[in-house]
Amino acid sequence: MFFDLLRVEVPVGKTEARAPIDLLFEEACEPGSIEVIATQPNLPVPGTLGAYVDQHCHVVVSCPDSLPKSLSVVVTLAGVRRNVTARFPVFTEKQARRNRAFWDQALREGGQLQGAPR
Repeated sequence: MFFDLLRVEVPVGKTEARAPIDLLFEEACEPGSIEVIATQPNLPVPGTLGAYVDQHCHVVVSCPDSLPKSLSVVVTLAGVRRNVTARFPVFTEKQARRNRAFWDQALREGGQLQGAPR
């Protein structure tokens, strides 16, 4: 799972604004997996503030009413890492041995990780 923050500015008198998702973040995530998981406006908003990702990979923020001041909304996005769709993939015994050998290389005398404070 990858996370990103995006700031969306809602102009004075408007009830909706859009902002493109960072291209690198979009490319790192599985298509269709990016979702808004939180919003935080810089001012109190009467009613419910909404946000979603549209089909063009833009974040759309909507307010119930137009506001007398511009609104800045920090949107938290989450997306599944591209090509890693299984949460707990099943590995073969051979893969498990290779993984254990890799991590065992990081250990030195006394069971301490290399570079770790004693």
